[in-house]
Amino acid sequence: MFLAVSVPPAVRADSPVGDPYVMPLAARFTAPGEPGFVSQYDLQRGMPWTFAGLTAGAWESRDPFVTAAGTGPGVLEAAAPLAWADSSAITFGEGSGWRGFGATLAVAETFVKPVGRKPRAVFTLMNGGGSLDRYSLFIERGDDRSWVRGGTTGEKRGALGALDLEGAHLWFLSAGTRRGAHTFEARMSQQGMGAQLASAPTLDGTAGGFGEGAHGIAGSAGWTWRGDGTLLSARLARGVDGRDSHGAEGSFYSRRDAWRDALELVGERRAADWTYGARIAVDRSHVVRWGAVTSDAYTRTQWDAQSQWAALRTQGTLAGGRLNASLGGGHLDAPARSAERFQIAPSLAWTRGVGAWNVRLHTQRVVDPLWSDLSDGTPAFVQDVWSEGVDVSLARAGEAASGTLVNSPLGAGVMALQTGGRATSIRYPLRDFVLRNGWRRAGSDLAMLLGTAHARGHWRALGADASGWALSRPHTRDEAAVDPVVGGRAGLETRFRVFANDLGVRLRLEAAYVGSRDADPDAGGFAGRLPGYTTLSGTASLTLGDATIVLRGEQLEGTRHAEVWTDPVGGSSLPALGPGRSIRAEVTWPLFD
Repeated sequence: MFLAVSVPPAVRADSPVGDPYVMPLAARFTAPGEPGFVSQYDLQRGMPWTFAGLTAGAWESRDPFVTAAGTGPGVLEAAAPLAWADSSAITFGEGSGWRGFGATLAVAETFVKPVGRKPRAVFTLMNGGGSLDRYSLFIERGDDRSWVRGGTTGEKRGALGALDLEGAHLWFLSAGTRRGAHTFEARMSQQGMGAQLASAPTLDGTAGGFGEGAHGIAGSAGWTWRGDGTLLSARLARGVDGRDSHGAEGSFYSRRDAWRDALELVGERRAADWTYGARIAVDRSHVVRWGAVTSDAYTRTQWDAQSQWAALRTQGTLAGGRLNASLGGGHLDAPARSAERFQIAPSLAWTRGVGAWNVRLHTQRVVDPLWSDLSDGTPAFVQDVWSEGVDVSLARAGEAASGTLVNSPLGAGVMALQTGGRATSIRYPLRDFVLRNGWRRAGSDLAMLLGTAHARGHWRALGADASGWALSRPHTRDEAAVDPVVGGRAGLETRFRVFANDLGVRLRLEAAYVGSRDADPDAGGFAGRLPGYTTLSGTASLTLGDATIVLRGEQLEGTRHAEVWTDPVGGSSLPALGPGRSIRAEVTWPLFD
């Protein structure tokens, strides 16, 4: 049940998908060779998400299951598997004016719709190297008039290289009902995780052994009224989360607590081929961090923020193409500079079919306040990014001039980015260590250019695909270039059926290239250039009825590639090494009664 993300950076995709996947959508977006690459993200999910060399405002993942807990980042390590969803969308380069403060360059989103009055369930199971165990169960019953959904997932992992024990869990419950023109919905979710790095005894005590834990609970309630071409909705959400980290043998302890209240009001009106919308969002957030290096040396830091955002949006047909435009503005009381407290963000995307091609133009301003989890001496500030781009994609049969770019067989895109008040953070596999180190305001802003291309095709039972990207990014002397500026993926696969067509078989071999990058000297002390590398993966999928069994092999080349963070056991002289080759088995079984 997955739609490939190897697409130009401003493509919107929204269609049913048929290849089940046990890991969350984020694990695919961060895969080797992608612009959002995070090394071994499925094993070290505390690493910051990146896109085109940015960490703040890079991208976000949304789903219909989990209400975000507390003030970002919440508990991202515990997420719903992609197999729970029945469709997905990945959108780049639009919508920031509508979303307001905290918007991102990209949005990866999954959806699920009631399929009828009969119950539906999805069971997933994954086992693999490093004593990896992951399971989930999703249950749904209802239709468009009333429904109830619930799910739970849990995982645990043993030690792998510089990574020690890890575990995470998630559960959620949501229900909704429609009474005439009114729809009411409520949702609650709870998440938790724990992770630790490897340790080793030394003459001075214990090296490494750093660890963290996190938990969060959140809920939301919403109301929607639908009339003749008119929609009104209101949604109230509250989330609370806590996160703590510690050193070996209690050498230090730090805790972060956060809560967030949010209210959103939306109105829409449809007239002919046009839809007009208005949105008002009010947000109140609080973060406090306290801790001690020794039992009698406590510190406490508190951050608070209140924001208001108002936006207008229109969607319709213009000049033979499809237009999506929004304009928003808001006030945030946290930034130290009064000039940064009021922000305006426009966004515009226009798609038109030209012959057999779809051409898409887009521009937007993304505004991200950095007011909590700041490094020492850094006042609250706002990062803004202007993006402009063009994408050209070959339309499939029947899709020319539709304004929809879905699984195009051929395409390319260019996106120009200009940062203001650029935010940076360290790269480390324990998220609380990243937050404790804090956001910093870079000494210089950047003008960057991102180019991408992809192609796919098939002949009889054979298929092939390739994608690549390159980022033009100025060198800055005051910081390490910890993200690659080039990457790509290529794959070969075949599909066939055997045993009187009862058993479906899919075999795929894939190679990905990760460009060279710098180690992060602030993430443990090691500084140096890490070489680029090529990694191989293979997949064998067997489908019998509704069930799918997948055998996946990652990093089949068997090399333990260097990470950008420093191995705490080796001190500041060695970068951490990835775990190398891994084999795992996945089972996804949708159940319909």
